[in-house]
Amino acid sequence: MEVRDRWSEFEARNASALVVSFAEPEALDDYQQYLKLPYPIAADPNRKAYAAYGVGRGPTWRIWSPRVIWQYITLVARGRKLQKPRQNEDLSQLGADFIIAPQGHLQYTHVSKSPSDRPPIDELLREMGT
Repeated sequence: MEVRDRWSEFEARNASALVVSFAEPEALDDYQQYLKLPYPIAADPNRKAYAAYGVGRGPTWRIWSPRVIWQYITLVARGRKLQKPRQNEDLSQLGADFIIAPQGHLQYTHVSKSPSDRPPIDELLREMGT
């Protein structure tokens, strides 16, 4: 389950979300439709935001670990069609999740160690409070 699947719980907390992608701007519509995101997505092809928040690239052995490969196999088995990476997309770039408090300070940070490393949704909701 992903944040988008429980988005109503985030909205109930007056949350906003923004996905920052390292894809080129012209790829964002396809990416948003593919992921069925109910919130906006922004392009950061030079990965300046990633660098500013300390989100680096993962080592090959983590990016293509058995766990990650199994996750892709599971997605395909469930009917998800995987997209071919676009030119200049860095498959080693890791992701992160942040909660920024209404006052503007970072309240929560989770920098992924691999592509399948995401924080539990219940943890994100707990960190946001009620």
